[in-house]
This record gives sequence, structure tokens and C-alpha cells, in this order.
Amino acid sequence: MKINIVMVEPEIPQNTGNIARTCAATGAKLHLVEPLGFEITDKTLKRAGLDYWDKLEIENHKSFKAFLEKYKPEENSMFFVTTKGQTSYSEENYSNLDEVFLLFRKRNKRTSRRYSTKIHRKNNKNTNATNTKKLEFVKFSSNCSI
Repeated sequence: MKINIVMVEPEIPQNTGNIARTCAATGAKLHLVEPLGFEITDKTLKRAGLDYWDKLEIENHKSFKAFLEKYKPEENSMFFVTTKGQTSYSEENYSNLDEVFLLFRKRNKRTSRRYSTKIHRKNNKNTNATNTKKLEFVKFSSNCSI
């Protein structure tokens, strides 16, 4: 199964570096959705993940809208990872999926509702409930390493 980690508007370069290292080690693709709260060339990001940067499959997106237009939720298995989820990541059965997108957002609570609503609206055109589930995680960078 191909795993895609999607960081929507990440703000902390150290977290992004740690997640990038985990993606490089596991073969997961990292998607960074702008605006970023830092530049990729930041010294702290380099210190956290540059030694793995050349082994990383990474894709940048100018906006969340651009990401959703390229990777349509109605055609892909997407999970919006949030502390407000009703299903733990360990309760979900991923074995029947060829590819999965795990979306993480910045800490702003309004951001979570806004993005989650967009995905739900798009998925309501398709009755595939798997695409609309919210998984429960506690912390941003630690959970990507699970």
C-alpha cells in the first residue's frame, strides 16, 4: 500500500523535518500544502531532515484547493487526521486499500472544520464512506511516525 502524508499549512519546521525523515524511512510520499510557516531552506528544517531529503518523495501544492483538484477525494481514500475523530487509526482496516492519504492540518481549530467540510462535501457525491472517515490522533509529528 502506498502511503501519502499530507501536511496542510504546516507551521513548525522541526515537525516537518521529523515527518520528512519518517516518510523517507518508510517510503511514504510527503505532500506539503502551502502556505508554509517556514521556508524549506530554514536551518532548523535542514537540521531535522536534510540528511534524508534526497531520499524523500515530496510534492508541493500551492493551496489546499489545488491539492484537492489533483487528488480528488471522491477518487482516493483520504483520512482527515484530527484529535476530534471518532475512530482511532488502529481501528481502521487499511488492507483493502492500494493507496491512502492521511491529511494533517495546522493546529487552528477553524482550519480543521473548514478542510474537513470540503472533503466531506466532495465525498458526499460518492457514497464511499471510507473516504470520509476521521481518524483520531493526538499530536502532529509524533503521529506521523506511528
